[in-house]
Amino acid sequence: MIRRILVGSDGSAHAQRAVVFAAELAHQLRAEVLLVHAAGDVAPARASASEYLMHVAQNGLYPEESVERVARTEWVRPLIAARVPWGVDVRYGWAADVLTRVADEVGAQVIVIGAGSRGPSADGTAGSVRQAMSLRSSVPLIVVPDDAPAVELHAVEQHAAATCPG
Repeated sequence: MIRRILVGSDGSAHAQRAVVFAAELAHQLRAEVLLVHAAGDVAPARASASEYLMHVAQNGLYPEESVERVARTEWVRPLIAARVPWGVDVRYGWAADVLTRVADEVGAQVIVIGAGSRGPSADGTAGSVRQAMSLRSSVPLIVVPDDAPAVELHAVEQHAAATCPG
């Protein structure tokens, strides 16, 4: 049974769709959600000690020290609306490493992330977090596409009942 869902967010529109999806899923499963933000969301090979990292959110740029405040007041709104237990964890590091590590630490049964950019980026990193997560995660990973429909849990339950002897 899924009791703890981890959702990755950077405040982008892609990430907010993942938060909405996680909120709906958690509401239907009576699960809790931990929203995790990886501060310094730069792939290790691309990071440099001299970079000043800023975080891009839906409404503009947020310096690192205010990300947790924004996450707790803005990014969690779908979780509050769904009336599910939630928490926020902001950690420094590359998103794929942070999300997989935190999921293991808190015993999450599933990780939810947004699809992110599908086109090639200037530095060639588009999709690198998704790809790394699919290889590293010890728990199931749900990648929410931009046009994701509402969660249809009854269909999942019907499929499980049809495929599991009981």
